[in-house]
Amino acid sequence: MTTDTTLKVLIVNESPTFRYDVMGMLSNLNYKFFQANSGLRAIQSALTNHPDIILMNMQLPDMTGIECLRRIKQNALTEKIRVIIMREMTREKDVDGITQEAYRLGCSDFVTIPIVPAALERRMEKLARFVHISNTARSAKDTMAEITLPRRIRI
Repeated sequence: MTTDTTLKVLIVNESPTFRYDVMGMLSNLNYKFFQANSGLRAIQSALTNHPDIILMNMQLPDMTGIECLRRIKQNALTEKIRVIIMREMTREKDVDGITQEAYRLGCSDFVTIPIVPAALERRMEKLARFVHISNTARSAKDTMAEITLPRRIRI
């Protein structure tokens, strides 16, 4: 994860047009973007690029967003990455079950497709604050662990 102010965001969707549209919606924010067109490529990118946030479609060509989320959260190298699931607006009865399963696995938030740019930007900014706080706390913890306390002096 990043330690400066530039957050790394991985956008996962099979459509290059959709990915570019999302990047355009967030272009006024200080993010570095990566892209993946499948669940497997998303997992590979998460391992190599260490994004702070993943915006992932629920339906991917090779697996569901839930399965991809499960694999990301099961890996010690990627488990701390925040994930926002993008899903189509639907009237299906199992949506609540899918939502509960995603939150149980560690999903941070959901956005509906078609995406409302202002809503996505608000969610990303909110999550970015949590990432910065978490990174700052982790950095402070690491610094404290490096401090060597002097030995007790006997009189």
